[in-house]
Formats: sequence, structure tokens, C-alpha cells
Amino acid sequence: MNFLSKIFLSFSLVFSFFVPSPLALERGISQVIKLKGTATRLLPGEHRASPVKIGDLLDEDTSLLTGEKSFIQIKNRDGSLVSLGPSSKLIVARLNKEGNGILKLLKGKLRTKVVPSPSGDKQLFLKTRTASVGVRGTEFETLYIPENNVTTLLTYEGEVAMKRSNNKNISSNKRISEREMSDIASGLNEGSVKVKRGQFSQTVGSLETTTQPVVINPVQLNALYKNSEFSKKDEFKIKKADVKSSQGLGIIPAPQEVPPEGINRDGYYAPKSGGFIDRETGLYVPPTEDAVFDSKLGVYVDDQLGSVDVETGQYEAPVGLKLDPLKGFVKRKIKEDAPYEFQEKVAKLEKKLNKGLDAGLVVGDIDENELPSWDPLSQRELFSKNTVEVSVRSFSQDLSLEKDSVVGSNRKFSSEEGTEVAVKAFFKATKLFQPYFLYKRRTFELIPKTYRLEAKKFSDLGFGFQYSLNSRWNVTSEFLLEQSLFLHHSLVNSSTQSTFIRVTLPKFLVGVEGDLIRSGKFSLRTLLRLGTNLSKSTGTQEVDALGYHFDGGVAARYWLTKSWALSADYRYTRWSLDSSGSSVSYQATTLVEQNVLGLSLLTYF
Repeated sequence: MNFLSKIFLSFSLVFSFFVPSPLALERGISQVIKLKGTATRLLPGEHRASPVKIGDLLDEDTSLLTGEKSFIQIKNRDGSLVSLGPSSKLIVARLNKEGNGILKLLKGKLRTKVVPSPSGDKQLFLKTRTASVGVRGTEFETLYIPENNVTTLLTYEGEVAMKRSNNKNISSNKRISEREMSDIASGLNEGSVKVKRGQFSQTVGSLETTTQPVVINPVQLNALYKNSEFSKKDEFKIKKADVKSSQGLGIIPAPQEVPPEGINRDGYYAPKSGGFIDRETGLYVPPTEDAVFDSKLGVYVDDQLGSVDVETGQYEAPVGLKLDPLKGFVKRKIKEDAPYEFQEKVAKLEKKLNKGLDAGLVVGDIDENELPSWDPLSQRELFSKNTVEVSVRSFSQDLSLEKDSVVGSNRKFSSEEGTEVAVKAFFKATKLFQPYFLYKRRTFELIPKTYRLEAKKFSDLGFGFQYSLNSRWNVTSEFLLEQSLFLHHSLVNSSTQSTFIRVTLPKFLVGVEGDLIRSGKFSLRTLLRLGTNLSKSTGTQEVDALGYHFDGGVAARYWLTKSWALSADYRYTRWSLDSSGSSVSYQATTLVEQNVLGLSLLTYF
């Protein structure tokens, strides 16, 4: 054998060791093509495991066990790839050359990329102790954590069916028949959820059903997708990702069917979208009630949840906390000399995050029927909705002439009981700003009827926006065209005629509104606003910009259903305006006060 032949033979041996050949795969159902760290395999009928090497062929019922910080990838005859993460155990229970079969994940992390069959009838199933998963041609990740019996499914591409199942005999070596395969397929067709791209679903704690699919934070989704080998960094090496960024996202999640704020009704449960998945505990950390809805990402974004690594996507709990598979968030050991403010902050955050996690339901033993069927949306969560509020009110109004150079001062006019109908429409916000539109129609008449009254019906038109301070309080800013009365003096047939005329006043108002008290479906709300009238000149009269506006009130709101709320409110309003005339020279100051009682009905969609 010459020198060139020896070189060629050596290269061929090395190449065949690292790259599986079609002939090799024909002798087994799959072959090991990647290995990092250590892994062992237990062949059918054997009682002692042996180390795994690249190029090893695997038969049906082979068990694979990876060590800590290890990773193994196998390739099936149909070209599908199965990757097993650190500290994981998998049984390749059944698999034919077409890619049909069953994988059993006894613990750990699994990544699967299935090659679709030309006919579209491929049947590959994955089972854990608490779930059954069915795929045809897609890429997804599954976590099963024995400590809390949580199975988590995250889909990267395509669609995966998932159903809660009680697979007690999952570790059995009994051969699976065609009949059992058919039964699994039939079971998944009934009552399973379909988890699409960028969505996740779980079987957790006391829930008897699989959670409805929701979208996780897209930034973490893309980082997890790139980290196909389940790499993990030390805590101090983590580079925090900008989880609010929508730039450079390779995988755009499919829109979810359930509301982004989640749902818990009629046996259906879904957490709030936009949270993080923790690969170590299998838990999903949903955004809190303070989270901001990002219309570009289509999910809630929350700065309080902790962080994810920009390269691996791994989740890191907030400072002072850690995530336990059985208890949810728990405090880390804090130094005794740590500032009290820091300890207090950590304790409050622990309580808030566990509330969002529904820790009793997810990792505890609370009966799902003990939880409320639904919770009202917070003020910030309402920003993600289009909202309409219709109000009917009754009011009394006093109009006082504090100063009038023609008829004198300190004259007071009251109204008969007036009525007001108002419609206020809020539009879905981009982030923290929510625009709205307002229309009011009022009817009243002044008493005594000393002077002629030009109008009895009045309309107001306004638009503005709300800025969310937190889950309970908003700042409001409004531009309002409000119709009001003032006493105008003019010359008619060489004599002075005084008439209450209607004028449309431009106003600019700012204020705060929010919940003073909130308990379950009930809240006690308040509103306080200050503003000023802008100048208005019409013909022979002028309304100056020296007037002010104040209104404030309280409202008791009760949520009748998930999306309908009834409110009873009281409001006090006071404004003034300075006016003057040129036909008859005069100066006047008018003060208006209103006391208003009303009912409102609010709904969102």
C-alpha cells in the first residue's frame, strides 16, 4: 500500500467515525452523531449500562442517560434529530425507518426536530409521566422535572399536540404494539391542545387539564432556540438580554388564541403571556400585574421577573431570590447586615412573583376549584384592550355671577335636575400610553328665569390619553371642548339686553385616577383633575383664559363578569370664566359648580 493510499484510508476511517453512513443507520433505528461530556446506554435485555460513543447504533428500547453538563444527539433513519440535555434520561421505545414511534422522557430536557413524511401521516409520540405529545413534522423542546411532575412543551416550528396523561408505566420495557400506538393517537385527537410556533403549554400541579398555549417572551424564545445543546453558564457570566427588543428575532411567535392576560374559566387555564421558561425547574414565570403590554411583541413585558442570558436563554431569578421546583420563588440566604430596605424589597417581590406563578396551583396541592374562576384586569392590563364606558348621570348645577359690571355681583342661579349621557372610548395602547375619546350630552334649565336662556342642551367633545404609573394609577391629560353658559350684555334697539348664551370653551386638563381600594372584583376609585380655560372670542364677546377648572370624585366599581363592570359614582366639578363685551362694555366673572351622581357600564374587547 503506497503512501497516498494510507492517507486516504486513514481519512475514510475518521470520516466514518464522525459522520453516520446510510448503511450504518440501516442496521439500527438511530445513531449517535454528537456527544459532549458523558452519556451511557442500556441496551434491551442488558442489566449494565455502557458508555456512549459517537457512531454508536441504537436499537428499540435502548435507554440513554446523560451526565451533568453533558449532551447527546442522535439521528433517526428518517433524518429526524433527537437531542438529550444534561442529567436526562430517555427511552427510545419504538422507532421504524419511516420515523414512526414513541420516545419516553423519564427526566430532563429533550429537543426534537422531526422530518415530515411526504404523505403527511407520520406518527411520532413523546411521553412523560404526566403528558403525551404527538408530532408530524416540527421542532420542539420538552422538559420533564420529576421533583414537581411538571412537563413543559415549547414549540419552535410547526404545531405539536399535547394532552395531560397518567403514564404510570412509562419506564416499562414492555414492547409497544400497533394497537397502543393507535390508542395514543386517538387520545391526542380528543382533548389535546395545539401548541404553535413560539408558544408553550404545561401539565402542572393540581390542574387536571393541560394549560392553554401562550406565547413566551420572544427574546428568550430565540435565545433558547439557538441554544440547541442546552448549554448553561455560571451565574456571574450571564449577559442580560434586552427582553423588550423586537430587533433581530428569527422566530416570530404565532398569535395565541387565549387573551394575553391569561384565563382561568370553565376548566381552561392559561398564564399571562410574555414570561420566561426556566429549564432547570420546568416552571414558567409569568409577568406580574405591573407588566406592560407591548403591541409590537404581542405580549406583556415585565422588568421585575429577573433576566435571561442573551446567548443561552437561561433564566436567572431577581437578586435575592431563586426558583425552587417545589416551592416556587424562595429567598436566598441574605447577609444579616444587609439593609432592611433590601430585605423588605425581596420579601415583597417574592410574594408578588409567587402570586403571578399561582404557586399553590402550579407546584402545590391546591384544588383548582378553590381558585377564583377569574380575576379582574388591573388598570395597566386594561391598556391592552379596546374599552367602552357608557354613563347616565343626574346633576344639579349652580351658576353664580361673582362679578358683573352691568347687573351687579353675587347673583346665583340654580338648575332644575339635569341629565347627562356620556360615552368614553379607550383604544388599545402601544405600551404605557392609551388614547381615548369622549362625548357628553347634557340637558338642564336655570332657575330663576330672570334673563332669557339661549339654550337648554349642551354637548362636550374631548380627546386625551392616559399614562400608566403602575397597575393601579394613571395620569390623564385631556383637551376638552365644553359648552357652558355665561350672561352676555348687548344693545338691542338702543337698550341693554342680558341673555344667558351658550359658549364652547376649549379646556386643557391634567390629573390622576386610580384605585384607592381594590379587593377581588370590587374597587373604590378616585379622580382628581385641574385645568384652565383657553381664550375664546366670538363677535361682540370674549371669554378670557383666566378661568380655572377642577373636578374630582369617587366611584365604586364591581366586575359583574370577566369583561363587564358596573360603577356608581359621585363627582364634584367647579370652574370659572372671565368674560367681557364690546357692544355693551362690561366685565364679568362667572362661577359654575356641579354635583353629579351616576351609573356607568364598562366593557372591553
